[in-house]
Amino acid sequence: MKHAAYALLIVVGLGLLAALNFALARRPVDISPDYSGAKVEQGTGASAQTTESNFDANFELTETLARPLFSPTRRKFVPQQVVVEEVLEPAPAELPEPPAPVAVLRPEINLQGTRRIGVAFSALVQDTADSPSKWVTVGEILHDWTVAKIDENSIVLSSGSETVTYLLYPTRTDADL
Repeated sequence: MKHAAYALLIVVGLGLLAALNFALARRPVDISPDYSGAKVEQGTGASAQTTESNFDANFELTETLARPLFSPTRRKFVPQQVVVEEVLEPAPAELPEPPAPVAVLRPEINLQGTRRIGVAFSALVQDTADSPSKWVTVGEILHDWTVAKIDENSIVLSSGSETVTYLLYPTRTDADL
């Protein structure tokens, strides 16, 4: 008789768990972004610290977070066109005589990759075979050359009036074959 009571108790318990599971499965899940500015508490007890966020980035995510990330009905991303206006400086009344040309050696670097975060590109370059790779952005200096431009497949360095372009995927010539 005791075994029958235990078996009945187990069956009733499993039935209640199944009913609870069914009820929870039918509830809609809110997947909208949380814009409440909730603070995250780190640590326990007296050592607890409250911070806004551990994520430190210089790009905007509001459009990305405005829609569910993994929804099968999510629209494909279409990047916005950025209009860059060129500012022309007025020509000086008298131009100074240009300095004598100085032979500038082309820096020996290896372009290993590029990335784009928002609208800003950066490039992964290695100075020599023994040095570690580093990410550079437009305006940084590499061996007395300024990074003038970075795009998906290349980096352009300039020094005075000279420019040099490094390709991520150099084209093959007949001499290479």
